[in-house]
Amino acid sequence: MRRELEEKIIKDFPELCSDRELPSSFYFGFEHGDGWFDIVYNLCKQISEISPETKIAQVKEKYGVLSFYIYNGTEEVYNLIEEVELKSTSICEWCGKEGRRYVDYGWYRTLCSDCHDELLKEKGVKNE
Repeated sequence: MRRELEEKIIKDFPELCSDRELPSSFYFGFEHGDGWFDIVYNLCKQISEISPETKIAQVKEKYGVLSFYIYNGTEEVYNLIEEVELKSTSICEWCGKEGRRYVDYGWYRTLCSDCHDELLKEKGVKNE
């Protein structure tokens, strides 16, 4: 995700995004495309409102799905995360439009058809 989008989440939800006491790989930032910004931002907002003690450990794309790891979550928070992770399988990770999961060159990706076509063009593959 672009740095300015990461900074917006960190600025708006500082208590969720930092805890020096916990071992964390969150220093890598948000490791996913810009298309998932809205669902991640809204999830952070919901978590901050219902569980202020929750902290982000890592947020990334894994097998074409958003993976959102936390510390100190409640059952309600874990349920919200599960819903958003499932939702990510139908939203293009790159642009945010409706998408689906593709497997290309051994990589899983959730993309819209336009972004998938662009990926194939970058790889020199004709999509007919």
